[in-house]
Amino acid sequence: MKPQKILVPIDGSIPSKNAAKYAASLASQNGAKVILLHVYGPISQLLSGKGLQLVKEELSGHAEKLLQEYKVLLEDCGASVTTISRAGGTGNVILNVADEIGCDLIVMGSRGHSAIEGAIMGSVAIKVLHGAKCPVLVTRQLREYYPDQACFV
Repeated sequence: MKPQKILVPIDGSIPSKNAAKYAASLASQNGAKVILLHVYGPISQLLSGKGLQLVKEELSGHAEKLLQEYKVLLEDCGASVTTISRAGGTGNVILNVADEIGCDLIVMGSRGHSAIEGAIMGSVAIKVLHGAKCPVLVTRQLREYYPDQACFV
């Protein structure tokens, strides 16, 4: 499989940065494009007027800053990168964007939780694994990404 469009959801965590670096390595080997996605939480229906606008601007600004930081990092690795930011429930937005752009692979980090499935990977990763129409690669949670330590299951 040689993916041409790799979707990478990011949140600023070490696991998401490792996933992004892995995707960049994969993309540079195959000439694929990396699409970085940052999802920020749904905005409360209790807000209105200027308060709502200020919250939207703050969340959008944070998303753009984070996306640009990752974009520079991945372009320095030789990857072709575009960015998308959206508001909403993280798992649903990832699945919707994956369908919209027609990606052939989703690469994402994972965080452990105390629940049975969550002990291995986070709830968002589980939702994406169950709902995606394309392959999903969930990277291990390492302190730093080292290409020679990658493992496919």
